[in-house]
Amino acid sequence: MPLAHPYRYPRAFADQLARLERLQPGITYEDVDVSPAPAFLKREQNAVSNAELARRNDRLRHLERLIADWKTDGEVIHRVTIDAPDADEPGQTAEFTDIPPAVAYVEFAPDSSLALATLPDSRVEGVYMREIVTDGRFGVELTVVCQERGWVTMDTCLYADAMEIGSRIGVGVIPLAEEIPIATVARHFEGDPLLSGDPALSRAIFAAGSFAASGLWRRPSASIRSGFPSC
Repeated sequence: MPLAHPYRYPRAFADQLARLERLQPGITYEDVDVSPAPAFLKREQNAVSNAELARRNDRLRHLERLIADWKTDGEVIHRVTIDAPDADEPGQTAEFTDIPPAVAYVEFAPDSSLALATLPDSRVEGVYMREIVTDGRFGVELTVVCQERGWVTMDTCLYADAMEIGSRIGVGVIPLAEEIPIATVARHFEGDPLLSGDPALSRAIFAAGSFAASGLWRRPSASIRSGFPSC
């Protein structure tokens, strides 16, 4: 069984940094003066633009801060079974009236309905949930993360590819206690373009809303189906 995302992410990037260190000793240390050959940097960038690398880096920093907060808050993981196709029904809405008081990671049971349409052997894996304040309003921040076969290559793949795999996320903020169409919420998510407009993103938002509404997050771990306790 694969490691849950908040454990897999740091381990995978530790493996990637170890690969870089083997190839170019000192490159992963800020206090070591290393000047990698241009050919080495070009190879690791793998023809990806500097602008795209910067966007990936921003998403990676978001995840690292989020996982650090998750660890501080007790490393809570809720494992959830969803009835994902409900999210495709016309007029489906999401409303978050009550959410966990600490950063929580909600892991979805594998489900074909969460498969990404444009990336083979990949799926939405889970969502980090936390309360934030933006422009004086309370909201829930959802960070959707993915499982894909690329994770097992993190100790061998090029750095640009590792950044792409690790930063395949979608981030959105939903005001608390407001009923909003899921389609509207999904359009305002930011992150990896592959997630934008993918039905799996809407289903993840729906599942997160169902989980929050169930109140089962008050337990150490939970399973739900369409917002109701599963048998």
